[in-house]
Amino acid sequence: MPFKWTLMVFLAGDNDLSEECIFALNDMKKVGSTDQVAVIVELDTPVHENTRLKIEFGDNPGEVVRELNQSRLDRAKGINNMFKALSANRADAAAVEELEPDLDRVDL
Repeated sequence: MPFKWTLMVFLAGDNDLSEECIFALNDMKKVGSTDQVAVIVELDTPVHENTRLKIEFGDNPGEVVRELNQSRLDRAKGINNMFKALSANRADAAAVEELEPDLDRVDL
């Protein structure tokens, strides 16, 4: 069943407020999404660029960091898979292959 409401939050932390964004995420997790309301956050900080999370209930502050790092890892794997698919279907695959090694490394 779809959610009755969706609350979308954009946290802009490409400045000295990036730490405050993590505090805000921890506060949102105290309530989290429900069966009626989905809480979706997009976080933009120097470390977590355009990272999307569905906020679930949780009271462990370490959960936020783990979820953010997992989201970054999933995104990097998705980009890596996209380049692999492109290289399999293009004549100029060598140019794509040169980019690929950098996508396997994700700083957590």
